[in-house]
Amino acid sequence: MPAGRPTKYAPELIERILEAVSTHQCGLVKLCHMYDWMPNADTIIAWRAKYDEFSERYLLARKKQAHLLADRCNELAEEINDFIYEDPKTGAQCIDGGIVAMQKLKISSKTWLASRIEPKIYGDKQVIENVTTENDALKVELAELRAKLAEKAKSEY
Repeated sequence: MPAGRPTKYAPELIERILEAVSTHQCGLVKLCHMYDWMPNADTIIAWRAKYDEFSERYLLARKKQAHLLADRCNELAEEINDFIYEDPKTGAQCIDGGIVAMQKLKISSKTWLASRIEPKIYGDKQVIENVTTENDALKVELAELRAKLAEKAKSEY
């Protein structure tokens, strides 16, 4: 039996890779280190360049991963309550600033990654696309008007 990671592109292996990517919050390199059955990250990247269908399906798996990351951000924000303690001297509720900073960093990094994977949903800027037949008709009309104005300008000079 050969030793090492798999390098042969096979449908069963692809399904397992896509499932792992879509159900874990970590990146590809860490994921490959977590599971012996996974190929090296460089192999997966090469397959994305070589096989269009795999590349498209991989992107869909990453989009699913973005939703996991966003859900985890909410969980991290709620977990902050687990770190609140009562000050024995004053009886006031307190929380360590370092823990708050750590949770904030975790949330920020996951939010950033989700916004890069799925910018239309988690990005800072909301892009509004309005493509209609009316817009197309207006573009044609505008082009015709420009052509008429250009023709008129030529005849006047």
